[in-house]
Amino acid sequence: MHSTVTAPISSRGAFLLSRWNGRLCHTAGTGDTPLATFVPTTDRTVFDAERRFGPGLYVLSRFAWLRREGRDFALESPLGSSHVLLHHPSAVAMVNAFLVPVRAVGLGSSPEAEALLTILANSGAIVECDDSGRESEPAGSSQWEFHDLLFHARSRLGRHANPYGGRLPQPFSFAAHEESADGIALFSPDIDKLMREDPPFAQVVETRRSVRACGTNAVTAHQLGEFLYRSARVRAEGNRPYPGAGGCYELEIYVAIRQCEGLESGLYHYDPRNHRLRKIDEPTEHVAQLLEQARIATGGVVPPQILFVYAARMERLTAKYQSLAYALALKDAGVLQQTMCLNAAAMGLAGCPLGGGDSDVFARASGRDYYRESSVGEFILGSLAEAQT
Repeated sequence: MHSTVTAPISSRGAFLLSRWNGRLCHTAGTGDTPLATFVPTTDRTVFDAERRFGPGLYVLSRFAWLRREGRDFALESPLGSSHVLLHHPSAVAMVNAFLVPVRAVGLGSSPEAEALLTILANSGAIVECDDSGRESEPAGSSQWEFHDLLFHARSRLGRHANPYGGRLPQPFSFAAHEESADGIALFSPDIDKLMREDPPFAQVVETRRSVRACGTNAVTAHQLGEFLYRSARVRAEGNRPYPGAGGCYELEIYVAIRQCEGLESGLYHYDPRNHRLRKIDEPTEHVAQLLEQARIATGGVVPPQILFVYAARMERLTAKYQSLAYALALKDAGVLQQTMCLNAAAMGLAGCPLGGGDSDVFARASGRDYYRESSVGEFILGSLAEAQT
């Protein structure tokens, strides 16, 4: 990761210089033993060798986190644009000292300890606080949860050095993993007729509403087929009615049916290439739990007639987009939700995107591996209540 150490510098302790991806790193050490290394993650990262902690109290930021990197600990925070490799137990112990409010002045008097404290002062992982431990966070950061700010910082440019952007994909199949030649053929509408007779686009957009309560009549298999055809079928290789990052189309669609005229209850997988459904589970306890969670999410009286679950096959994205993959999967789920919203409005059906779901329950219901194909989005569909038609 680092090139050969060159020369010691700085009037404040024993810093050694090395290179990482062309960027200058600073290592604090004693003799031949490195303690910690400051690793910049952007070209704009500035290391101030004269930076010191002030006389006040300091604490480890609530945004800071430790992870293993090889044989080292890596200390990081989305508040900064660097990470610190902790090579030695004494460096980890120094970080541990900041688990409670402490005065940094006096934590170390040797040149090596001073150099280590300078690295920590530059990291952004340790912040000033009051006697109660309340942090002096950057303005606006208090509105962020730890995981949200970390995800934001790592899925956008500016504060990390992870692989970013597209690359040539590795060989793998873009096809659905379960083609449903023996499944249930769905109704396919005349798309040319729909383009002539559908309500105008502006009308569809203006009348679109999130409808959480459905009517007493069940959606029909005919309507479900048209809805999926309009929303998610494969029109051509790398081309569907909704946009997908890089044409990868990592989202697999599962249909949990409680009530649909012409189809049995249970969990189905949608084959968008052949426009068919394949039943993969009966209305088991786990399928019922998926529907019940959707009811709770919308505040409904009864579970939805139909629940769509989007599951992301991540290797389709990671093969091309590396560290961007999950952020793109969520964006793809959002555009699929919008496409379904508009088609529900155009067809006079009750549709509503959901804000979350239980990926573990989905894995148990579908038999899919949580890490290979995990749910990332949900949408409910039903008939409109009589007063809304």
